[in-house]
Amino acid sequence: MEEILLRNVCRWEILEYLDRLEFIEVQDGFYRRGEIEIRLSETIKKSLSSIKIDETKIEISGQQELVEKLLKEIRFHFLRAGG
Repeated sequence: MEEILLRNVCRWEILEYLDRLEFIEVQDGFYRRGEIEIRLSETIKKSLSSIKIDETKIEISGQQELVEKLLKEIRFHFLRAGG
């Protein structure tokens, strides 16, 4: 299980991206494409100055080569988008 943390990325942006990658939501917050499964959870933390930082954790499990390919796609997308 590998985890990547994306800061300041809106949940809808991730959902839109997963849709473009042809993932299907099988339960609330749980997506699947072939053997790759993604579970999304969103945690909002408040700093001392009351600034909210959205952190979205994406947990991916499945066949190692598929996981690595998806991680590369996600990283490329969010690095390009400035995430």
